[in-house]
Amino acid sequence: MPSPESRKSKYQTQFQPLMSRCKDMVLVYVSALLTELFANTDKALMSFAQKAENDLMQNRFFEAISLIRNRHGLVEHEFREQISAGFDNFWARKRDSDPFSDLSSDIELELVDDDSMDQTTAIENMVSKATIGHRSQLYALSQRLAVINGGEAIEKNRTPASPQHLVNAFASAIDSLGLESNIKLIVLALFNKYVLQQLGSLYEDFNNNLKDAGVLPHLRHTIRNPQAAGQRGGKDGSTQQTEDQNAVTSEQDLGEELFDSIIGLLASRRGSPPHRHSTARPSVS
Repeated sequence: MPSPESRKSKYQTQFQPLMSRCKDMVLVYVSALLTELFANTDKALMSFAQKAENDLMQNRFFEAISLIRNRHGLVEHEFREQISAGFDNFWARKRDSDPFSDLSSDIELELVDDDSMDQTTAIENMVSKATIGHRSQLYALSQRLAVINGGEAIEKNRTPASPQHLVNAFASAIDSLGLESNIKLIVLALFNKYVLQQLGSLYEDFNNNLKDAGVLPHLRHTIRNPQAAGQRGGKDGSTQQTEDQNAVTSEQDLGEELFDSIIGLLASRRGSPPHRHSTARPSVS
């Protein structure tokens, strides 16, 4: 009977080309979403700037707009590099070579102020909400990737293109901008809106690529969702949420929508109130 190591090596040889194709597909998909994000960054930050309480705060938003305009290409490049590294190191066993390391956990060890706590909480809640919203596709993906991994279950933080992988990759990429904490929260909220809530088709295609290659082709991955039982047309939670959010965007100012989103993201899992002064809404001191 072959050892787990030899079995995994065999599967790696067999499935590495398939995973490379999946990586290319993911890169194309998320790159398009990131382009849409940056196409709306000016609009979002300008909305906050127009409502700033003083000239100093307004100038900080203007500076952030200029900075992101000039350097968003570098952020996109770093983001793609992080995504690629996740796929390329999918087979790695040692965590010290693992590009999926949980950034929120690292930050949590260094909590020194409310800003760090806000960022940590926002990232955790972004991951949690996106995982719940796409849980059906992510469950199927985890089962298929376990097969490719020689039968070993994949840790959530090592699943390529998972919400945690994508959020951590983006948070790492925007670190190079040196944004102030309140503006960084706005950019993270934009990522939540334009990327994390738009991943349904990506996970469907990812699963289909593996299924078409013979990886658990008959797996049924429908997970009962009591909250979605009343939704018409069989839409899952993420689809309905996306449609509702797009409708809101057309009816109200993007800045107000993002502010509401930030408030939600800062609500900790224990239900304690967020630090409103850190949410960057211009009308709040």
